[in-house]
Amino acid sequence: MASRIQYNTTKEGTLITIGNNLTMRVKGLFIIQFLVAIIGAVSFLMMFYNDLDTFASTGLLLFTLTSATVFFVAAYRYLNRVLEREEILVKSLQLIITDIGFLKRKVRVFEIAKVADFHHLAAPKYTDHPLNGKSFDYLGFQTRDKEIQAINNDGRISFFYEGRNILFGKGITTWEAEEIGKVIYEITKNDIRFDDLYEKEILMDEGN
Repeated sequence: MASRIQYNTTKEGTLITIGNNLTMRVKGLFIIQFLVAIIGAVSFLMMFYNDLDTFASTGLLLFTLTSATVFFVAAYRYLNRVLEREEILVKSLQLIITDIGFLKRKVRVFEIAKVADFHHLAAPKYTDHPLNGKSFDYLGFQTRDKEIQAINNDGRISFFYEGRNILFGKGITTWEAEEIGKVIYEITKNDIRFDDLYEKEILMDEGN
């Protein structure tokens, strides 16, 4: 099985591509929900189009159009979650993180000299669902909770930048974060676990 993290050398620097971390089961669930949402949105639009003359009430008209919009937004989010990926372009002085999805492209640029506290941030642990059976999950509540938590609370890479914490890399494991950190260091020659002041003063003092 090919790794979902790919490393490629480009003219601008090293491009790290982090693919989607969803399992086939979860992807299938999202695709089904996407289709259901599309059907719901189209149904409301067809209702509005076929019975246009009967929409004398402004409130009914707004309700129909709002409902269709809500379904379209839900459909977009489900499809985007299936298709999304991240690209990290590592240059000697910059780290450029691009979030890519369906009709979505968000670019964030960070100066390497200002990056610090680069580390893996594990997903939080949650208590069992209150209706979960102790010996067997008869009703499926615990399984459903774990799926939702896995979707929304993946492990990430975190670093400190200009007074705020930056997150990227959904579903990243500890060893994957270490590998990405090593690649960044090889290119930038900057240990981004620490800020530049710490490296110049404290680490140099320890070496003397």
